[in-house]
Amino acid sequence: MITYQFPDKALVNRNIPKTKFYEHASISRSLKDAFVSQIQQITWAYKLSPETTNLAAVKGLFEIQVFNIQLKTPDLDNGVLLSIDKAIPHPIFYQLFFEDKIRVVLAYKRLNEADETKWVIEQYLSSTWMTQAEVEQLKTPLPISLNLGGLYEQMLKALMPIAANVGEGIKAQTDRLSQITQKQKEIAQLQSKMRNEKQFNRKVEMNNQLKTLQQQLEQLQA
Repeated sequence: MITYQFPDKALVNRNIPKTKFYEHASISRSLKDAFVSQIQQITWAYKLSPETTNLAAVKGLFEIQVFNIQLKTPDLDNGVLLSIDKAIPHPIFYQLFFEDKIRVVLAYKRLNEADETKWVIEQYLSSTWMTQAEVEQLKTPLPISLNLGGLYEQMLKALMPIAANVGEGIKAQTDRLSQITQKQKEIAQLQSKMRNEKQFNRKVEMNNQLKTLQQQLEQLQA
């Protein structure tokens, strides 16, 4: 679990109405319902910028926002976070609160290389739930960085479920994580089909496919 002691001068502490994120957005009715049923309050807690961190901005990254979200339930639809991320043109470090527990969530968010007016938002990285008392004991200062890009990369890497290979940057590491996640889904789907398959020849064929997928997964995880 990674939580940070944010600089005092970065404090914003401004509540944001949930309606800001779904009233004017083209999102589904079920997602609007998720905002209402799953979220109690959204607070813009901190703004990490050159002025508040003394770290220089880099291309495509001028600020990192910290949002505190008070939840009504322990589960939050990632589609809700995606809607918020699409509405805010900066990376967002989420601190989710439910009862006396907290977890943090962050996605790798970058400018689209083909169209710099658009953002690419990769899969969400999340910590486990911990009590707020435990979190307070584990809080650390922000990582030492040369600029906001370096800070953002370190915040992402702290939540990565896979270790970086030698010389592997955050984009390559994120791409590999996505491939691992996809390969795990394919393996689970194939195993499910195998359990229901009655024909022996077909089972043998599927088992060979499974071995290939598992080898590919091992290579990605190496």
